[in-house]
Amino acid sequence: MTSVIKQSIIIGALREEQRIGQSLQELSEYLRKQNLLDATELVIVVPDGGDKTKEIVLSHKAHFPHFRLVEPGAPLGKGRDIQAGVLQATGALKIFMDADL
Repeated sequence: MTSVIKQSIIIGALREEQRIGQSLQELSEYLRKQNLLDATELVIVVPDGGDKTKEIVLSHKAHFPHFRLVEPGAPLGKGRDIQAGVLQATGALKIFMDADL
């Protein structure tokens, strides 16, 4: 049975290696407890920040049945990065949050 994506969560994560792992763990646990994990697509926008944010994000992708990593290119600004995530989002509801939730 294929789940229908009802909402997307877009997380801006520029140089967030210190907190993104814990944030993704907390988000996964919350969505699971609310029975929302299967109906949620998690989109993480990770511009080139010169740290290990991307690697940490990819190590947590198994926590989410629907996951995308969006790399909009060289750092240009938070607005462009969030826009890139929103354009990749699906579902009727698109939620934006920072990496600290």
